[in-house]
This record gives sequence, C-alpha cells and structure tokens, in this order.
Amino acid sequence: MKIIFLAGGKGERLKPLTEENSKSMIPVAGKPFITWTLENAKKFGEVLVVTGDRQEDVKRLGEKIVIQDEPLGTANAISVCENEIDDEFLVINADCYASEEDLQKITETDGNCVGIFSSEDTKDFGVIDVENGIIKNIEEKPK
Repeated sequence: MKIIFLAGGKGERLKPLTEENSKSMIPVAGKPFITWTLENAKKFGEVLVVTGDRQEDVKRLGEKIVIQDEPLGTANAISVCENEIDDEFLVINADCYASEEDLQKITETDGNCVGIFSSEDTKDFGVIDVENGIIKNIEEKPK
C-alpha cells in the first residue's frame, strides 16, 4: 500500500508560525508535526509526500517526494502520484494526526474508506455531501 501525505499547504492561518516552516513541519513535542503520523504510517506501507517546489523543509524529511507544480487542490495532488500508485493507497493530509490504531482500522477496511469528522463551523473545513453512504460532493472551505 502507498500512503500519500499531502504537504503542499501554505498554512496562511498559522502565520507567523509558517513564515519559516511549512505547516506540516511546525515543531510539536520536539519534532515536525508530520513525523508523528508518518512514523505510524510507515508500518503499513510506502510513504510518498506531495509538496510544492519551494517547500525545502518538507523535501528534507528523507521520504520520497513528489512535486505538485501548482497548488491545484487535493485531486491534483493525488494525480501527480499516479505513476507511483499501482494498487491500494491511502491519502493523509500532512497537518492531521493519525494514530497507529487509526491507521490499522483504515487499512483493515474492505473497500473504500474516508475518515471525516463533524463540525458546526465549516468555514475552515471542507463540507462533504453524503447520500446513502456515498460521497456525492466535496466543497473545500465554503464561504
């Protein structure tokens, strides 16, 4: 299984913390945030990290890096990995934490799986339209 970390975000809402670090590379408990989930993910497959060309700190992670030339969204970030994906894959936003237990549950799921959470305030999150257990639409950070 390939595990794709999306680490191309600019982190505008986290300034000034992101003036010198990419959002996923902000130190938490002594190491870059992304590494907490990355270490767990390596137990389940090969890691790919999608990032922008200018995010030098992410490129120094020591993982296989795939460059997204322009920030054109999640689907585009996944598409730049198409030559690396030959079977099942898991996509994780690099600014989200997933425990080993979380990843175990996801990888044991038969079929497709999306991990989401509910929030009353949707301005900072995507909104997912689900009908009968099927995702019909994803609207990124609606106004």
